[in-house]
Amino acid sequence: MSTAERAEVPLADNANGAVHLAIDAEGRLRAANGRARALLSALGCHHDEPVPGSIFRLVDRASREGPVHGRVPCGQGMMPAIVVPGTEGFDFYGTDGPEPDNLHGITDENPSPVLRVTPEGDVLYANPASGPLLQGWGVGPGQRLPEAWIRALRHVAPGDRRELVAAGGYAVTICPQLQGRAVYLYGRKL
Repeated sequence: MSTAERAEVPLADNANGAVHLAIDAEGRLRAANGRARALLSALGCHHDEPVPGSIFRLVDRASREGPVHGRVPCGQGMMPAIVVPGTEGFDFYGTDGPEPDNLHGITDENPSPVLRVTPEGDVLYANPASGPLLQGWGVGPGQRLPEAWIRALRHVAPGDRRELVAAGGYAVTICPQLQGRAVYLYGRKL
């Protein structure tokens, strides 16, 4: 089994066809799904080695800013990607489809809560790991967040970040989009 094949074993392919890489806090490739084979080959990326500079720059930004969007070279073109901080490092999601400014489907397998809400607090999307947060707030997709969280959304400027503690032992980072169309909420277990 080649190094690239060993790197893809731990992560299952997802239904939406996204590339998924698990990267540790030091920037080393820890795991990848089968869809990552072409990207890993094009970048010469191997298991337990540092990820290439194009991916590391996104990981470095995500370590300081929270989830980030970017593009990495892949074959003859550029792959749109999202890097999301997790509990044990970072999850890299890439797609050969349209620019992923919407996280629907790409983060379904992320073990940490990821939500997209309107600036008014209406829940547009919540990945499966968001269940405990939604239950704690007493809301579901299509419903409005509690008033205290709506007030918190209003106090975070687009492009800024703010972390708050939620019931159930979660830290939730509020990340408004620069365009002001949506606010992402990223949770992590404390």
